[in-house]
Amino acid sequence: MKDEILTEIRNLWDNHKSASLGVLLGLLFGVFVLVFGFWNMVFVALCAGLGLFIGAKRDKGEDVMAKTYEYVKANWKRG
Repeated sequence: MKDEILTEIRNLWDNHKSASLGVLLGLLFGVFVLVFGFWNMVFVALCAGLGLFIGAKRDKGEDVMAKTYEYVKANWKRG
């Protein structure tokens, strides 16, 4: 049982490294906030989802930071 779980974790890491790392970093960041209550748990889930989204985009070879920069540059209004 333990070996099967470790094999599956290695398989996920080898095939989806950026998505796995994104989820782990989102969860790690969220754990620091988790102590404060329910809404922070929702925040943790959002962080993990965002990490998964960004990691999956990176796995596909997309430049997430460049797209984010272009979006902010086009939509940010100074007022």
